[in-house]
Amino acid sequence: MFRFLCLLAGIAMLVFCGLASTDPPSRVARLGYMTGVVGFSPGGENDWLQVTLNRPLTTGDRLGAEAGSLAEIEIGGATIRMNAGTGIAMLNLDDRIIQLQLTQGALIVRVRRLEPGKLIASWGLACAT
Repeated sequence: MFRFLCLLAGIAMLVFCGLASTDPPSRVARLGYMTGVVGFSPGGENDWLQVTLNRPLTTGDRLGAEAGSLAEIEIGGATIRMNAGTGIAMLNLDDRIIQLQLTQGALIVRVRRLEPGKLIASWGLACAT
C-alpha cells in the first residue's frame, strides 16, 4: 500500500511540474486607458468583472466598454480605442499576429509600426508587411 501511495505521489509531482513549466503567452495586450465602466471576462469564463487599469489581456479574453465609457488597449506598436458600447474578443495574440473580433460598437485602430512578418486581423480583413 505504501509503495502504491508513493507511486501516486510521484506521478502527481511529474504532472504538476509539467503544468508549471508551460510557457506563458509570448505577447500580451495592456489596458492603457479607461474611463467609465469597462468589463472584462477572462478566456474560458462566462462571468464579467470590472477591469482595472494596466490589466494584461491575452488570447480568449473579452473586453466591453459600457455606455458613456471609453477604453484603450496597447499592443506593441498598435493602439486600439474602444468607443462607448463596444465589445471585443481577443481571438489570437502571439508574437506574429493580433486577431480581434468586434462583437458590437466601434473601434479606432492606430498602427504606428508594423514590423516585417507581423499581422493585424479583424473581421476577416488583414494588414501585413
